[in-house]
Amino acid sequence: MPSAIRFCLFSLTLSLPAGAAIVGPYTVDANTVHLFHLDEAAGSGVSANSVAGVRSLVSFNGSAVPAAKTTAQPTLTTLLGSAGAGGFGNAANVSTATSGLGLDANNSGAFQPRTTSDGSGNSNGPDSVAHSTFADPTGSFTIEALVKLPALTGASREIICTDSSGTNRGFQFRGNTNGQLEFNFLSTNGSTTAFNIPTSGTHGFVANEWFHAALSFDGPSHTSTFYWTRLTHRPLWRTRWAPPRWKPPLEPSPARW
Repeated sequence: MPSAIRFCLFSLTLSLPAGAAIVGPYTVDANTVHLFHLDEAAGSGVSANSVAGVRSLVSFNGSAVPAAKTTAQPTLTTLLGSAGAGGFGNAANVSTATSGLGLDANNSGAFQPRTTSDGSGNSNGPDSVAHSTFADPTGSFTIEALVKLPALTGASREIICTDSSGTNRGFQFRGNTNGQLEFNFLSTNGSTTAFNIPTSGTHGFVANEWFHAALSFDGPSHTSTFYWTRLTHRPLWRTRWAPPRWKPPLEPSPARW
């Protein structure tokens, strides 16, 4: 889970981006799987999905282990409504390791992640989602967010993940403790790709400033491209890696942001 991080938007699309110029809030297109602007007013516990008919995010307190497979985590009303990047409205402020925003996949009005300690073994929880829905038929996808971090190291800060305490852990997209932007294919041989976030230059990290963080995975070539862009500058900072082969796992896991 994240620690002390603000988000202005999350986006997950099936296609690879043509570029990464961020000039204002995203709009939905035919390839958008999930899009959250996170611009709700203070006091809200739910962030709407801009994709029609697709489930919302629920702010949750994860300090207590769910007692049963269907146990809902307590909803928080303190994460949404923080000041966002200029032109993007409000933001979500996730400042503790036990809080976050979870996808309400079954539309229950709460986040039900399930854990192995609840006696349900590796059975899927109510809010589990199939990872195959995150990628196109070639296995390609893009995930991205606007983030504002208090520091580059010292904590692991999840941006988007489908991790769980079960066997089907999915993936993590995060800023790791080494000052890197990292994508970890947890469910498939532990394959991890990462690059060092720049600390100098146009897109060098500055505490408490907004950056665009993204990863595009090209299924046919098994190539990952990271994007790290300071919102007040152009062009973008980009690096490309060719990780071990990966395909979206068939088993679902809960999605958390």
